[in-house]
Amino acid sequence: MSRLLELAPAGPRTVDDVVLAIKDALDSVCPSVAYERLEKRFRLQQADLEMEVEVCDGEGEIPPGLHVRKLSGDHTHYAALCNHLLACVNN
Repeated sequence: MSRLLELAPAGPRTVDDVVLAIKDALDSVCPSVAYERLEKRFRLQQADLEMEVEVCDGEGEIPPGLHVRKLSGDHTHYAALCNHLLACVNN
């Protein structure tokens, strides 16, 4: 899993803020992306691309932040969707 966005422990964005921003982006800006949400993890599917997005709070061994993993599909499509989600979370 790759970290797309770092969350500072005392930063302005909480885990819940990031989860909500991703959900809002998927519902309004990316309606062609089908997704399932389980707590802080999203499983996305669009055409041949399948990926996971997880917002980690830093408990355990995984550092806090927005982590992504491509499960299948085109790398260019994956990179474009990652960039789009990152832009939505940062706004």
